[in-house]
Amino acid sequence: MEPTTNALPKQDVLGLFDVLVVLLGQLTLGQVPSDLTERFIRRLSKDGLLPAAASVGQLTVTVADLVERLRFAMGDYPSYPEPVPRLTSHELSVPSHDAAQACRSQLMQWDALTVEISEDAGRAVWEVQASFPELAPDPSFERRVAQLQELAAGHGGEYLGSGH
Repeated sequence: MEPTTNALPKQDVLGLFDVLVVLLGQLTLGQVPSDLTERFIRRLSKDGLLPAAASVGQLTVTVADLVERLRFAMGDYPSYPEPVPRLTSHELSVPSHDAAQACRSQLMQWDALTVEISEDAGRAVWEVQASFPELAPDPSFERRVAQLQELAAGHGGEYLGSGH
């Protein structure tokens, strides 16, 4: 990474930060029109930040990376932040160890990148965490969430949500 040679005034950096935070929120909610996301992808791929055929999910995590890098530039972090993982972690809750094992088996058949099982003794449930490459708000992410909701419900449990 080659640093820039001219520092921007703090007000300019804050303005860029605010613009990116708003954009990130709108991307996450799927509220940015496709013609605009295509233009963002085209521009960021020209700069080497995205592949030319990037998805909106890839654009979203790249903008999240840029937000964190601006926070670094503003002095919020002592070192340059690592990129957001290009995967999504999902969490399910099921009522028994057997149900958790059955979920793990299915998740592995669906080519989960990772699967972990843990007992939540306080709630008397088992939690299953699995990661997949689909990123929000891509349609493939929405299909994966629906698939995981169905899997959890089929084993008497529930889908708890996702994150990076």
